[in-house]
Amino acid sequence: MKCQINNKNVIHLSWDNKEQIKAVSNLQMKLLPESILSQLGYLFLSKFYYSKLTKHELIDVYLYKEKEDYVGFISCTNKPFTFMKEGLKNNFFLIISILIISIILKPSRLLILFKFIFETRKDKLMINYQNKYGNKMGEFLSFGVLKDYRRIIDDTEKVSIPNVLMVLVSTHFRANDIKYALLRILDTNLVAIKFYKKHSGVVFPSEKPNQVVIIIET
Repeated sequence: MKCQINNKNVIHLSWDNKEQIKAVSNLQMKLLPESILSQLGYLFLSKFYYSKLTKHELIDVYLYKEKEDYVGFISCTNKPFTFMKEGLKNNFFLIISILIISIILKPSRLLILFKFIFETRKDKLMINYQNKYGNKMGEFLSFGVLKDYRRIIDDTEKVSIPNVLMVLVSTHFRANDIKYALLRILDTNLVAIKFYKKHSGVVFPSEKPNQVVIIIET
């Protein structure tokens, strides 16, 4: 369930709005090119991840629009332990066809697909969090703002665009009775880690190499 938005520049992604789907897919690939989602390609993002997962209310996405341009986004889920499994199950034949086409267009995506399947399996760390927090935990999935807009101050909130999106998703989680949110991030991304710490994030080690887990109390 989306939260109430009181900012004319912020838009809750509509799964059937082609302009918004195109915008968030392009932002994902431009801002987070190293992510598995981006490496699986535009077709995967636009035809499955940001359309079908939002349609089935498995993820929520908030876009920031400056004048006529989409310049940032943040995505989250209220179901961090099951959202991808549910999404794949509900769209099995679609995702198979998308992946076949994506791999034909770029064969190296086959290795990315294997990595994606491996990483979407429940790892021990996520099982521990599920046992500890249950349905009181959400997850930040993807987050980014174009470089030229990161220091622009929002007219309504009087803070920068990244802070507008970050505060909004914390509000989203509270509206859905979620008290904790986790995210995974490269341990070399010191600027991002500092940003999340500013928002009360606590850093924990991850079982995956070169990665840390950050938990934020909403």
